[in-house]
Amino acid sequence: DAKIDTNLAEVIQLKALGSAEAGLLIVGGGYTVRYLRFVVDVGIVSSERLRAVIGDRALEGLILTSLRSLPGMSGGLVVDIEGNSVGLIVGTWVDAVLFNSVGSLVLPFDRVLRTYRIFKKFGKIVRPRLGVYLKEEFDGLLILDIFDSSPLAACNVS
Repeated sequence: DAKIDTNLAEVIQLKALGSAEAGLLIVGGGYTVRYLRFVVDVGIVSSERLRAVIGDRALEGLILTSLRSLPGMSGGLVVDIEGNSVGLIVGTWVDAVLFNSVGSLVLPFDRVLRTYRIFKKFGKIVRPRLGVYLKEEFDGLLILDIFDSSPLAACNVS
């Protein structure tokens, strides 16, 4: 019975890769709910800058990979074959017809590091905002309303 050393901190470069181009060979893993053990898979980057809805939130800039992920693997680290961090698994890409997992959605590690640095500095996640309600239209965005306490309201934009 082979054992996998899950202490990867000495091997993996905890830095942003820069870009994860399609075709990049990657390794990802995490603990699964189903098997209650650490699972590792090898795959490739299929696409980057993907938009996906996970739960009730839309996430932009995700990386689509061919890594199989199982329930519980969210937060699992994805690295390239040189040990550079690519990102963290945040979801599973499911075939809408066959309802089976065809890959993983990965949050790029540069976003993880940026969010961590903001949290470390301010003690909470602070994101820039305009303070508007938007509606997606066929040819762009429509501003429905402006929050009273928003930066746009402070500039007297109406």
